[in-house]
Amino acid sequence: MRYEPGTFGKAVIGVGARFIFGKNAVMDIQQSDGTYTTLDLLELAALDSIGATDLAKIDGITNGTQAAGKAVVTDANVNSGVSKITELHIGTSGSETEVTATAAELNLLDGQIATAVPVLTAGGATDEMDITITVADAAGATIADSHHLEVWITDDADALTLTGTSASGALTAVDGGILSVLTAKKHITCVTPATGIINLSLVDSANTAGEYVVVKLPSGLFSISAASVAGSYEGG
Repeated sequence: MRYEPGTFGKAVIGVGARFIFGKNAVMDIQQSDGTYTTLDLLELAALDSIGATDLAKIDGITNGTQAAGKAVVTDANVNSGVSKITELHIGTSGSETEVTATAAELNLLDGQIATAVPVLTAGGATDEMDITITVADAAGATIADSHHLEVWITDDADALTLTGTSASGALTAVDGGILSVLTAKKHITCVTPATGIINLSLVDSANTAGEYVVVKLPSGLFSISAASVAGSYEGG
């Protein structure tokens, strides 16, 4: 071995040469900024067992970004980026359940109706309440299309019955259309315009409070408005 001086001199080790480290010996490697990295014998032995191909898998990786032939390291939010897998199993460790739906079947859920909560506001005509129903997906984005909905008015917060009060005026569609009247002024089926938003009108001189407008979604779930108050009607 010969030593070549310099700012950070180097040692040239000839073919067949070897270092012998004593018990508890360590190697301090000085970086260009003057700091040192210390390697002990256990760490050196561990590195010796790792082949160049395996070391390449952790070289040049970016947290949260996957690359072919590279290890996957999550980012600060434990996000690993895009995942391409052959099988998906979900559950607690040792009790996972395989997801058997295909990607095509799961994609059928994309853009499906998740909510259509009615919003009640005072209308422009005497004793009128405007009922605005916006059909939206799980992210809250409006689904611009014509949707067939079932709508009823209830005085039960659980939406189990129709309201016991009959409005003095009519329940009509300002846009879109009413397809059928199941119970006058209380229960209809309707279709939204292509915007995915339908506006209904209910006229009631009593300005009845404590009623809810319910929308049955294609999934069978319900979207329910806040309870009406007198101020939900014009003049209330």
